[in-house]
Amino acid sequence: MILTTAAVVAYWMNPATPEAELANYSAWYENPYQLTDFILMTLIGFLIYGPVMLIGLHALELAPKKQQVQQQVSPVLFSYLGGTVSASAVIGWAAQHYGWDGGFYVMIGGGVLAVLLLFIVMVEEGKHKAKLGDTYGK
Repeated sequence: MILTTAAVVAYWMNPATPEAELANYSAWYENPYQLTDFILMTLIGFLIYGPVMLIGLHALELAPKKQQVQQQVSPVLFSYLGGTVSASAVIGWAAQHYGWDGGFYVMIGGGVLAVLLLFIVMVEEGKHKAKLGDTYGK
C-alpha cells in the first residue's frame, strides 16, 4: 500500500500537457506527459492487487475449514462492491466540492489509513501467533 500511495501521489503531481505542446505529438506514446500517466496508472493497477488479494487470504486464515469458500467469497465481494460504491461517492463528492486536489487528498488519505490498519493487523496477528506458539513462516 505504501508503493500504491506513492504511485498515486506521483500520478497527481504529473502535470498535464501544456496547450502549446499538444500539436507536437501525433500519438499518445510520443507525449511524455501522457506516457507517464499511462505508466503510473498501470503501476497503480498492479500494486493495488496485492492488498485486495490479502483481504481474501486473511479471511481464509481466520475461517474454519468447512467455511473457507464462503469466507473467501464474502469479504472480496463486499470489499469490491462497498469499495466501488463508497469510493465513487466520496471521491466524487470531494472532487466536485474541492476540485481534483480534494479527490486526490481522499485517495492519499485512504492509502495512509490502509497502511496504518494493515500495520495494526500485522502486529496483532504476530501477538496472536506468538501466544499460540505458531512458528509458521519463521
